[in-house]
Formats: sequence, structure tokens, C-alpha cells
Amino acid sequence: MNVLDRSKRRQAWRSSAACADPEISPDRRVFFPPNETLPGACEPAKSVCAQCPVAGDCLWLALVERAADGVFGGLASPERRHLLERTPGLAIALRVIYVADQLPEWITHQDMATMCIGAGSKQLRPVWAIRHPPSGDRVRGGRWIKDELMAWALNLVVGWTQGDDCPPPLADRVRHELARFPHMVVCT
Repeated sequence: MNVLDRSKRRQAWRSSAACADPEISPDRRVFFPPNETLPGACEPAKSVCAQCPVAGDCLWLALVERAADGVFGGLASPERRHLLERTPGLAIALRVIYVADQLPEWITHQDMATMCIGAGSKQLRPVWAIRHPPSGDRVRGGRWIKDELMAWALNLVVGWTQGDDCPPPLADRVRHELARFPHMVVCT
């Protein structure tokens, strides 16, 4: 099965979304208001998301694909950015989990950029600890080992889903995603 087939299978939930039903959501433009920061601008979209059975899946995809604007899973883009910024490294960890089946055994900065995991040193700072142990010795010539990167990402995301910061529908969706790694996830 190629990456495109896996992607289609992972997004099969879209047909069950409330926004896909013309009875519930006749105008899709409500999900992309011109100015999401205006009070009440996103409320029509959020009311549709509130009754959506797959809001967690929608929010998961918006976070890992880094949707720039619009309301997904009940959160507008400023709210999604704030959610990711509150936990350093969360955006990278979610993306690593999302593209896990495409990661090579040794991962370089170029691999990270190609898979949109992080571009530039500032964005990759949360994962430096994997490559730069407390002793300060640089290891493996600037590359990460896939299992170490996955373990870091899974540990961060598991801790985040157990806290109060993760919206419940998203926590359920993330737990479903974590089930792909039973050999690495000890508890969820």
C-alpha cells in the first residue's frame, strides 16, 4: 500500500463530517471567515463542529497538516496556533507521528524539511536534546535515529493528551493514532 492509499484510508472519516451534510452546513464559506479574530466570526462554523461526530479527526488533520486558516474541529486558526504554542515541540511531535511510516532509519535536517516536520533550527530546537545529550557531545553527525525521534514524539504527545490542554475529541483521535505504535507506547 503506497502513501497516497494510506492517506485516503486515514481520511475516510470526511464523509461522516457534519460539514459534508448540506442539510446541516449549506454554506462551506462559514468555515473560512475573512477575519477569524473578530468576535463571533467563527461561531456559525463552531456550532456545526459542536455536533460533528468526527471533530477530533478534523482537528487532528488540521494540526498535522498545519492548516493556515479556517475552522477545523471547532477551533479557528489562532486557537490552533495557541494550542500548539503552549506545549513546546508539540507541532513537531504530532507531525512525526503522522509521517512515521515514511521516516527513514536515520533522519537528517533535510528529511525533516522534506516531510514538513520543522524548517530551520529554531523550529527543531525541541528535538535537539535527542541529538545533543546533556554531556554536550554531538552524536551521529547531525542525524536522528528514527526510534529515538519516535520515542520522543510519542512520550510528549502521550503526556499532552493526559493533561487538561488537549480537547477531548482530539485526545480520542490521538489515542487512536498512538495505537499504531503498540511496541513503543507503554501507556495512554
